[in-house]
Amino acid sequence: RSKWEKPEKIPRPRNAFIIYRTANSRKIARDLKARGKNGGILNQKVSQYAGEQWKAEPEEVKERYRGYARQEAEQHKRDYPDYVFRPRR
Repeated sequence: RSKWEKPEKIPRPRNAFIIYRTANSRKIARDLKARGKNGGILNQKVSQYAGEQWKAEPEEVKERYRGYARQEAEQHKRDYPDYVFRPRR
């Protein structure tokens, strides 16, 4: 590897909401399309609607997704034991 190549960027583990949004994005997009509310900026609208849906979900559904996020974080630690999140400034 030359000194000019960037090292491989390790992605952060996803949080519960991101896993929820990923799991439900197709359904949410269909719901928005059926309501005529996709507005041409589908990804932004899907995220906005997913946030509203997430807030309305019962605590047991949220806890299920938090469990998925914990599992993903544990797997991430096994895959990348030296990983440290360093936000760009």
